[in-house]
Amino acid sequence: MLAQITSLQFEEWLAYSELEPFDEERGDIRAAQVTTMLANVNRDSKKRREPYGIRDFVLRFGDTPKVVVEKNQTWEDQKRIGKMIFQMYGKKKSPPTPRVPRTKRRKA
Repeated sequence: MLAQITSLQFEEWLAYSELEPFDEERGDIRAAQVTTMLANVNRDSKKRREPYGIRDFVLRFGDTPKVVVEKNQTWEDQKRIGKMIFQMYGKKKSPPTPRVPRTKRRKA
């Protein structure tokens, strides 16, 4: 492939990969997130008090450095984010619709 593209195209691909990573490391992080969730859902809290973290499941090979994962969100962070999402997309409450009383039907 490198023989078929220009150096400018190669530089553009490098820049694009910085914006939208498409390498295997990114996939490993995604897999680690799912594995972490499954491990924590099935964790016996009496045997292991602390929940698993993503770092426990990210694959590392040879001399590759540890993947840096951002700190876990607290419940307060999650609540704040949820409120922001609701403000952006949430349906505003409309006033209740007045009920119209039913009239009795007349027999013909």
